[in-house]
Amino acid sequence: MFDFKYRSIITAVVVLAFSVAASAQALEIPSGEWLLAELNGRNAESSKAFIDIDVNAAKVSGNGGCNRLFGGVSGGDGKITFSKLGTTRMYCPGTSGAESEFLSALGRVNSYKEIGNTLSLYADTREVMKFTAVRKLPPVEASDPNLESMKWMLESIGEKKVSKNGATAFISFDAAKHSAGGDTSCNAFGGTYSVNADKLAITDVIATMRACVEDDRMTIEREFLDGLQNTNRYVISGEKLTLYRDREALLSFRGVAK
Repeated sequence: MFDFKYRSIITAVVVLAFSVAASAQALEIPSGEWLLAELNGRNAESSKAFIDIDVNAAKVSGNGGCNRLFGGVSGGDGKITFSKLGTTRMYCPGTSGAESEFLSALGRVNSYKEIGNTLSLYADTREVMKFTAVRKLPPVEASDPNLESMKWMLESIGEKKVSKNGATAFISFDAAKHSAGGDTSCNAFGGTYSVNADKLAITDVIATMRACVEDDRMTIEREFLDGLQNTNRYVISGEKLTLYRDREALLSFRGVAK
């Protein structure tokens, strides 16, 4: 009788251990942020599409080239599946076809190969997508009083001055929380940031989902958020803040009192 009891306990422990191991194996998939490089055999490096895989939460987020995407992810041992994919509903002229193709391909993926900084995704035996890894700046406990003491009002995107509709867009930095947030001129947004000398990374940006289709604020929002997430360097000169991607000026702001 005791032997049977102990055998039952041992069996339950073995089954539980096997289940835990299987669950851990299911999360052995590529993690981090990946930029789209090829789609269905064509070069796609000019696209703004990317995916960000959170292994611990079994979730995927990113951008299809216009709209932010989100969903679930599972797999292991060379297998990967993206499920319950959803997106925001912004209208971006000229990109809807490419975004639909991107989302369709992502939904068909069932296996992967990760080699160095390259991630290839396959639908059965056909490579449908290829990504390159994004090197994120490590979070550091640093701050810049000049950056964090001002509320920064958007003045230009690239070399183009924003319209009066975009004049309400702004960003502020909170040193205590290492959070960045503000308004896109259409939606409120928030995220995290890290500073290291003149290096700046703005990550995990999310925004409310109001549609502003009556004027150009949706375009301003898309270009503004893309600029923030592509930033890796900044310069402050007097009351002017400029965000860069290497040497390319992405966004310019005018500082006002908080």
